[in-house]
Amino acid sequence: MTDAASAGASDPRSGGDPEGRGRPEADGGARAGGGPDAGSRDDGISRVARESQPALSDAAKVSRSPGVLRRATGTAVGVAGGAVRSTVSGTKAFWCGTRCVVKGAGRLVASPHLWPYGIAPVVIGIFVFVGTTFWLFDWLVTIARAWSESVLGEAGGVVAVILTFTVVVGAALVAMYVAFPAIVRVIAAPFLALLSDRVYQDVTGMAAPTPPGSRFVRWVLRPIGEALVLLVIRMFVTVVALPLICIPVVGAPLFFCVLLPLEGMDLLDLAQSARALPLGQRLRFVRKQVAASAGLGLGAAGVLFVPILNVFFLPALVIGAVLLDREISADFPTAPSEPPDSTLADALSQADAPSQEALDGDQAAVAEPRS
Repeated sequence: MTDAASAGASDPRSGGDPEGRGRPEADGGARAGGGPDAGSRDDGISRVARESQPALSDAAKVSRSPGVLRRATGTAVGVAGGAVRSTVSGTKAFWCGTRCVVKGAGRLVASPHLWPYGIAPVVIGIFVFVGTTFWLFDWLVTIARAWSESVLGEAGGVVAVILTFTVVVGAALVAMYVAFPAIVRVIAAPFLALLSDRVYQDVTGMAAPTPPGSRFVRWVLRPIGEALVLLVIRMFVTVVALPLICIPVVGAPLFFCVLLPLEGMDLLDLAQSARALPLGQRLRFVRKQVAASAGLGLGAAGVLFVPILNVFFLPALVIGAVLLDREISADFPTAPSEPPDSTLADALSQADAPSQEALDGDQAAVAEPRS
C-alpha cells in the first residue's frame, strides 16, 4: 500500500506530485548507500525537458518576417517549394504592400549609397524624353512650316512653328506624366536591376545570388528582355480591361483596380529578379500575391500621380518592392547580423542547461558520503 501511494504521488498522470518531491529518494534517503544518485539526476533532466517543451513548441512558431522560419542564430531555414507561407489575410497583405512603398521612400532618402543607382534610371529616362521631344518637334515643324507657308505665306510659317511647339511640348509632358515609369522600366532596366541587387544586399547582409550567363547578359540583355515581356503583359491586360471605362459610374474605378495589381506585380517581379529566380517562377509567385501586389500598386500610384515626385521617387518603388518581397516570400533569406529570436534562444538554453535544483541535488549527492 505504501509503495502504491508513493508511486501514485510521483506519477503526473495520477494528479500527484509531478516533480517527485514527495519521494524519500528526492530528499536524499536513497543516498545512504554513499554513491551519487544517478536516478535523481535523470529525474532532474527529464523535468527540465518537460518544462522546456512548451516553450520550444511556441518558439518554433515565432518569426520576424511572416512566412519565414528562422533558427535562433537568425539565419533562414530553406523550405522546398515554399511550403511555409504567410498566413496573413488579403487585407493585411494589401496594406503591407502599401506601407512598403513608404518604407522604400524613407530608405532611399536615408541611404546615400543607393542614390547613384536610383538617379541613373531617372536621368536616362529624362534624356530619352527630352531627346525624343526635340526630334519630334524638329520633324513636325519642317512639315507644318512648309504647308503653312504655301497656304498663308510667311506669317503662316510662324504660326505653324508656335502651334507645333505648343502641341509637341504638351504631348511630351502628358506622356512623361503617364508613361514615364513604364518607359523607364524598359530603357533603364539594367540600372533598376542593379538597384534591386544593392537593396537586397543591404536587407540581407549578403551578396545576391549570381544568375547564369556573362555580366552583359545578366545586367543588360536579361533585364531589358524581361522588362519587355512584362510590358507586353501589362499592355494586353490593359487593352482587355479598357471596355470597363464605358460602364457608367463604376467603370473608371474598376479599370483603376485592374491596373493596381499590374503595377505591383511588375515591381515585385523586379525585386525577385535580384534573387536570381527564373522569370516563370516569379510570374507564378506574383500571380498568387494579388492582394500584396495591389497594395504595392496603390502605393506606387500615390507616388506616380504626383508631378515631379513621380520622376525622382521612382527608385523608391523598387526599394519598397524588395521590402515587400522580404515580408511575403517564404524563401527570402535573413540577414546574418539580425539578433536571434530571444524566445527561441531562451528555450534552447533552458533545454541545454540543467535546472538549479538538479545541480544542487548533484552537489549534495557527492558531498554526503564524506560526512
